[in-house]
Amino acid sequence: MAGCTEGWKGQTCSQACINQTYGRDCTQTCHCANSDCDGKTGECNKAGCTEGWRGQSCSQGCVTNTFGRDCAQTCHCANSDCDGRTGICKVPGCDVGWNEKSCSQACTNQTFGRDCNQTCHCANSDCDRRTGICYKFGCDEGWIGKTCSQAQKQTKITTKTCHSEEVQSSGPQFTTGYAVFGSILAISISFNIGLIIQYMRMRGKTVRTSTPSTELHTYHIPDHDGNYEGLDSTKIDTTRNVYDTIGRQGD
Repeated sequence: MAGCTEGWKGQTCSQACINQTYGRDCTQTCHCANSDCDGKTGECNKAGCTEGWRGQSCSQGCVTNTFGRDCAQTCHCANSDCDGRTGICKVPGCDVGWNEKSCSQACTNQTFGRDCNQTCHCANSDCDRRTGICYKFGCDEGWIGKTCSQAQKQTKITTKTCHSEEVQSSGPQFTTGYAVFGSILAISISFNIGLIIQYMRMRGKTVRTSTPSTELHTYHIPDHDGNYEGLDSTKIDTTRNVYDTIGRQGD
């Protein structure tokens, strides 16, 4: 069978393998990073493979989601594998918690999610790069939610102080409301005062009408005793009885 043994090449098999080749007829290639490789076994004279390769002879390519020297790095592509040398995803997009072109850089500085494109606002710690949940409870001011990534709606609260000349309101409707309220209050007060005055007048009339007269009616019966001479005594007695009767009625 034609051919040279491992580490040799040429018609006479007298030429040693060079330039990172090895094996029979020097047909295999090693990818040593720091040296040449043994012509027979392909093992690197100094440990270490170039990017995209692994194994003792650095002749095995990186497997799924690994790249770099000795295939020691891991890419975290969401939709594909990555290039064994550069780590760049063949289809763009990183898994949750990772970013950069090779998707090998974990989210930092309070970022999380796919491609680290979301921000958590934790008050006392960083957050989980995948879920965004703060390691320690508590959000920065103005932020709410488990991931402290939801902006809190601002509620404008207006207060008066003894040092302020003008109080800010939420709009002209407040001024109109105060004016209407004041007008209604004034009308109500005037109406109640009118009712009170009318009631007092009617009560005064009732008092005057119902008060009995204190005027005394005195009936004076003239004394005619001295003038009864020569008159009929019967008539005199009758006249006296009439006056007496009238007097008693007067009493």
